[in-house]
Amino acid sequence: MWLSVDPMAGKYPSMSGYMYVAGNPVMLVDPDGMWIDDYFTKDGKYLGSDNAETDNVRIIDEADWNKQSLVMGTMIIHDVGNDLSESPTDAEVSENAQMNIYNHYNPTDLTLSKNNSGDYNMSFRIEITENIVNGNLVSTSSSAKDIGINLKRNYESGFINNAADIKSMFEHEATHYNDYKSFPEKYLEIRETDKNRLELRAINNQLNQGCYKYCSDEFKNGIMTYSEKFGGILKKYNALPPIITY
Repeated sequence: MWLSVDPMAGKYPSMSGYMYVAGNPVMLVDPDGMWIDDYFTKDGKYLGSDNAETDNVRIIDEADWNKQSLVMGTMIIHDVGNDLSESPTDAEVSENAQMNIYNHYNPTDLTLSKNNSGDYNMSFRIEITENIVNGNLVSTSSSAKDIGINLKRNYESGFINNAADIKSMFEHEATHYNDYKSFPEKYLEIRETDKNRLELRAINNQLNQGCYKYCSDEFKNGIMTYSEKFGGILKKYNALPPIITY
């Protein structure tokens, strides 16, 4: 009995949110409704998935996909797909293609922008507007701008090859975005005075998502290293009082 739709249903619009293992229970097992390898063209167009137990991003020629795909064109057998495809880094996909791949996994309504600077793989960015009257700063206001993606960093680290790494990055930034939407008037103040709590909430959300166990070891190590900047306190923060109470 399904109590809810597949948590990844939005990423597979051609299939019902209640369809177990892409309609192929003879060949596939899906214990948590999350994992199948995803296939894209070299331009970043999403084509479908396979029956792998991993969570990789694969690049395949669309003609090869159309010849081999099964189940209404939404799935390919992993061994076949793996032989016909390669990782985004091995395929040397362009930055535009990379952005298309990231957009496929974007769970927010924010636009994505290239941001090949700084130490962050992704960053939720805010646009600040200053209200100046007669040369004096009267007030400031903010709005959610976008999610910046460090394409170069993620590409060189191989994170673009792992869908779980990408999903985990988005979970982190989506936490910041949701916090911002909850208290837009105080978010900037809290970010200045209590950034540790904001970041630990986002890290905790990453650790509690199903995709985390499928993330690459290098990505997981990066999360642990990043947490050290905020005390390295990796606890279960689900019980934290809402930051909006500040």
